[in-house]
Amino acid sequence: MKDLTRAKTDYNKAIEINPNLEETYINRGVLYYDLKELSKAIKDFKKAIEINPYLAEPYYNLGSIYLDEEEYSEAIIYCTKAIEINPNDDATYMTRADAYLGIKVYSKAKMDYNMTIKINPKYARAYCNRGVANYYLGFKISACEDWRKAISLGNAKAEELLDDYCN
Repeated sequence: MKDLTRAKTDYNKAIEINPNLEETYINRGVLYYDLKELSKAIKDFKKAIEINPYLAEPYYNLGSIYLDEEEYSEAIIYCTKAIEINPNDDATYMTRADAYLGIKVYSKAKMDYNMTIKINPKYARAYCNRGVANYYLGFKISACEDWRKAISLGNAKAEELLDDYCN
């Protein structure tokens, strides 16, 4: 905890010295996120965007916070903006897919899980969650195949889903 307090002090001092470095706001925002000080994290990520709206990272970070807070529509908005800036980030597609899953828009969730897997074919949780989307879309065979793949990549949750829905 002492290191986190020191880091917060260092970021505050860096911002005092140069309040126009978006990276400092992003880094301090991540620190606040880790400390569960979400309103401060949100403020820092939005400040980073204000300084430089062409970086994907603060949009992604905001999407992650809103997903954690189950504010799925906000998560989708911020992840979509991050994807417009950087269409090659598997984590952003995964976060947006999880938000779509949260609001039961399974077809869009599946599309984003597909993109996640295209970018990172070893992303076990993407197969697991795509299996959930497939299941709710009525594609039970595909769901079971996804869960088997997720299991082969080490995803424990997929084992439960496979046992519950495919046997």
